[in-house]
Amino acid sequence: MALVLADRVQETTTTAGTGTLTLLGAATGYQSFAAVGDTNTTYYCIQAQTTGDWEVGIGTYTASGTTLSRDTVLSSSAGGTTKVTLAAGTKNVFVTYPAGRSVYVNGTTVTPTNSGILPTSAGGTGSSATAYASLTTNVSGILPGANGGTGNGFTKFSGPATAEKTFTLPDATATILTSNAAVTVAQGGTGATSATAYAVLCGGTTSTGAFQSIAGVGTSGQVLTSNGAGALPTFQAAAGATITGTTTSATYYIVGTTSTSGSLSTASISNTNGVSYNANTGALTAVSFSASSDERTKTNWRDVKLDFIENLAEVKHGVFDRIENGNTEVGVSAQSLLNALEQAVIAGEDGKLSVNYGGAALVACIQLSKRVLELEAKLDQLSKGNQ
Repeated sequence: MALVLADRVQETTTTAGTGTLTLLGAATGYQSFAAVGDTNTTYYCIQAQTTGDWEVGIGTYTASGTTLSRDTVLSSSAGGTTKVTLAAGTKNVFVTYPAGRSVYVNGTTVTPTNSGILPTSAGGTGSSATAYASLTTNVSGILPGANGGTGNGFTKFSGPATAEKTFTLPDATATILTSNAAVTVAQGGTGATSATAYAVLCGGTTSTGAFQSIAGVGTSGQVLTSNGAGALPTFQAAAGATITGTTTSATYYIVGTTSTSGSLSTASISNTNGVSYNANTGALTAVSFSASSDERTKTNWRDVKLDFIENLAEVKHGVFDRIENGNTEVGVSAQSLLNALEQAVIAGEDGKLSVNYGGAALVACIQLSKRVLELEAKLDQLSKGNQ
């Protein structure tokens, strides 16, 4: 969108009120507003044919619907920059050149330009007396150095902070310019204008060249974690050891600690006569096994079934091959042991059964020992009766 002026542009409208004008076509001997160009702005004048109301301003021409918006009123018969409330009837609308926006020097019109240094006559620093368009209402932002400005946001110094930094200005109107911009890395600064309290300062990217505060300061227990090349690290929860499944046929040793609570700081391992297992076969090896069996920790004692020995003799037992690894082992069937000593059979979460071999074997030995003693006593009686 640009500001465009065109010669002999005039149309009529019957729009009433203060809204956008609907244009009805070019007057005889004139061009339509299409000469301005779709979406471009232009200076316009509205003149009521019967009431004498008028308005000069800046509007935008839209080809679709052939309309002209009344964006900015420069002057009007309503006074100042107030929009005129148009009455019903026909109004003339034409392109004009407002007196308040014209440029001239001593009666000679000059072409405004935004190149070169602004002269002192127009509020700049240039030595030329040539007049340029006023920057007061037409330029926003900071004037670049090429046009006689500072280009980087210099401001008036407010005064010394301490007595050691006193200075004398040459006159009451003099100012000292100081930069509000951050000192760059190349100049020994960080390139950042602010930092988060207690945050970690991290080197910036090659495009910014500035240090940056890592977002947030994390929470208790979090650690600073890399997110790879080209990304700022972030605070995240400390990760534990990575567990990876394996079926390697190798010896693994058990890691232990003397701590019973808190964080693990010291871990111990013995690879000499230590406890180990084979990840492939699942075999657990140790020099000796010891199960907690203090009588003070047990109650509600009960004897085994009277027919325990007879049922034990029926338990399926012998040598077998493991389906999952093909290993040849010796043992019993957990299902067949249920009838003899169901308390020695444990069901896992997956529904598969396992056997407390140590407890079952010791109970069976004791029961068999009692049976042996009973049989020996009977044999002794029979022997004495035959004498």
